[in-house]
Amino acid sequence: MAIKDILVHIDERECSAARLDLAIRLAQEHNAHLAGIFVEHHSFFPFCVSTTADAPLAARELFEAATANAGLSTEWIHVPATSGLAIAEAVIIHAYYRDLLVIGQLDYEDRCSLPDDFPDRVILGCGRPVLVVPYVGDFSVIGRRIMVAWRSGPESARSINDALPLLHRAEAVAAVSAPTGRGDDHIQPLSGNLAEHLLRHGINAESGTLYPDAIGVGDQILNYASDHGADLIVLGVYSQSRRGGQLSLGEVGRHLLRCMTVPTLLSH
Repeated sequence: MAIKDILVHIDERECSAARLDLAIRLAQEHNAHLAGIFVEHHSFFPFCVSTTADAPLAARELFEAATANAGLSTEWIHVPATSGLAIAEAVIIHAYYRDLLVIGQLDYEDRCSLPDDFPDRVILGCGRPVLVVPYVGDFSVIGRRIMVAWRSGPESARSINDALPLLHRAEAVAAVSAPTGRGDDHIQPLSGNLAEHLLRHGINAESGTLYPDAIGVGDQILNYASDHGADLIVLGVYSQSRRGGQLSLGEVGRHLLRCMTVPTLLSH
């Protein structure tokens, strides 16, 4: 798959500017069309703050100013509160027709117009790879050193396919697995299987294994990424049912969304 159509979500927070810069850089590298989307929150939907009156115009001005001299094909999407759509629903609908969705990590101590379940719903519902950008930090360049966090299963398999355009451009790739406790752990190191697969795509990946301990797999992934200078993590996330039948991310996915230190490409 080539990345030729990117959607970046813009919200009212200052960190939207850094997220937009990253999306622009990706669009330039892949010669892709870039669309920006701002969705107004209606007070009908609970658990978050209503959109301020000047936010839609400010978001559009930010997008247009940042992309004016970028040499890109661009598009602006404004979904008003009168649409009756929740923010996640609107973003999901527009993400269906894109190759990549870029959103921001939530700061759960900063109440804004985004509901707490926004990332979960978008990642599980859009059917597209979602690049989540931390709300703190400068990430204008990513994908030079990529860590693939692998756990044998359909979500991880999909994440590899989604990430191939980025993996091909990387200077270094680390394929790191965690034991599943199933029989496939004993065939050979799972990251070795993955490294062989990537090599057939012309991607030379270093393989490694994470072993469960007191800090948990999520923190092990973040520690490995830090120790090896990774600027992008690739992860397939699974879902689990919550009370009422609503789906949410599994434990590792939730942990990375809260504690991420580098941009993370998530696939479901």
